[in-house]
This record gives sequence, structure tokens and C-alpha cells, in this order.
Amino acid sequence: MTTRDMVYIDLDGVLARWQLHEVSRQVGRKITEDDWSREHGWDIVSVIQELGGPDYRERPMDFWNSVTEESWASTPRTNDFGAILSGAVKLVGQDSIRICTAPPPDHNPAAYSGKAKWIKNCLPTWLHRSVVFTEHKSDLAAPNRLLIDDADHNDTAWRDAGGPCMLIPRPWNRNDGIPMDAYLMVSFSYMGYKWRKETNSNPQSHETSRPS
Repeated sequence: MTTRDMVYIDLDGVLARWQLHEVSRQVGRKITEDDWSREHGWDIVSVIQELGGPDYRERPMDFWNSVTEESWASTPRTNDFGAILSGAVKLVGQDSIRICTAPPPDHNPAAYSGKAKWIKNCLPTWLHRSVVFTEHKSDLAAPNRLLIDDADHNDTAWRDAGGPCMLIPRPWNRNDGIPMDAYLMVSFSYMGYKWRKETNSNPQSHETSRPS
């Protein structure tokens, strides 16, 4: 039985600058990564309150209910969008890349439709029909499936399930402060070396669509 090396890429915080975009909308001014308090981790509700926005801490679902379709759809790309996509394509080829994004906790339909609009407007056409919506990302994990994500809990769960993960440095995760260019170069190079070595040692176990 052959398996194919795959890359699963998260949207929000990896390809889409959603967290900072939404916090900016909530507090009424532009927020950058320098404004995000590291002590809060991914707790976006506490970040919004600290920066002067509405206090959703008693009812965090009210925050998710307040996020509009337009917020999801109009999020700008991250500065690393091109480098992440090109690195993934070089590693496995276009046919072996999937978008893997979680629905919000309240499963608001605005998130699904907004993300769909973002995908259509911001991603290359070859990715438009290669999208997985799931809050259980680690169910997809395997040794030959790389996840690229920005959330500590997704990184931990994916690794615990046996898959490699690239945790994109952001102020809300444990890789904060690692230089992005160096991190991407080293991580993609390592995965390419690791998978080539495994393929050479057991050529029947891997099928790859990497470009020649």
C-alpha cells in the first residue's frame, strides 16, 4: 500500500491575518503583533478587553456571535502567505496540499460563508476545492502528513497523533520570537530531507507528487 506525502495548512493566523484583523475591528483601531499581550496566549477575548474593546470574558460566545461574515471575508493575507504556500508546493506539489481550518466554537454560518469568500478571493484557484473544515484536525495526522498551524493545542494534538507540525511563530504561541524566514527555511528543508530519507529506505511506502 502506498501513501502520499501531504501538507495541511491552517487559514486563520497562518495564511489569513484574522486574529489581528478582528481585534482591530473590536477595539476600533489598528492592532499589530506588538500589541498582543503574550500572557494571554490565544485568548482573544482577554486581548480585546485589555486593549479597550468590549468585555466578553463572562460570555465568550457573545464574542463569536459578534464576528461578521465580512470580518472573515475581508481579512488581509499574512506577510508570510507567499513563503508558506511556495514552501509547501516545493515540498509536495499542488495536488498534495489541503487547507485545514476549524469552524468557530458557535458554528456561526457567517464563518463558513466568510471563509469561503476569503478562499475564493485570496487563494489560488487550485486550492479552492481542497478545503477541510474540522475542529478535530488531529484525526488527519499521520507520519507523512505535515500540518502548518499557529495554535499550540493543534500542534500538540497533531504530534501526539503521530504527525509532524510546523508551528508558525505568532505572539499567541510558544514559537513567538523565532525569526520567520529562518524558521520556514529550516522546517521545510528538514521535512524534505526526512521524507526523502524515508522514501529511499522504503520506496513502497511513499508516493509523492513533488515537482521534479
